[in-house]
Amino acid sequence: MIAEGDNDERGKQAKNTLKGKEKFEAAKWKPGQSGNPSGRPKGSINLTNRLRAALAARDGVRADKIIESLLDKAEEGDARHLIEVFNRIDGKVADKVEQDTELRVVVKYVKEGIHDHARSGNTTT
Repeated sequence: MIAEGDNDERGKQAKNTLKGKEKFEAAKWKPGQSGNPSGRPKGSINLTNRLRAALAARDGVRADKIIESLLDKAEEGDARHLIEVFNRIDGKVADKVEQDTELRVVVKYVKEGIHDHARSGNTTT
C-alpha cells in the first residue's frame, strides 16, 4: 500500500523530470485558476469604471460640461489645458531621452620586458 506522503513525493519527482514544453505545460495555470489569488475580488468596481459610468449618466451631460470647461481654459491660453487638448486629439508626444556620456577605454598591455624596453628609449618593436 502506498502512503499519501509517498504519492506526493512521486509527483514532485515526476515534475522535476519534465523538460521543455512538458515543463511549460505543467506550470501553466489551469482554467479558472487565478495568477493572483489575493488580488482584487471579482465583481469589484474600480475608479476608472466608476468615472466612466458617472460621465455617461444623464446622456453624457457631465462629460459635456467637463469638455466645455477644458476647452474654455485652453481658449484662455492656459498651457496645461492646451497640452491636455492636444494630447487627447493627437496622442501624447513621446518624451525625448538624450544620453550625453563619454566613453573612455583604457587598455593596458603588459608584456615581459616591456618596461625595460620603454626605459631604453627604443620605440621600435
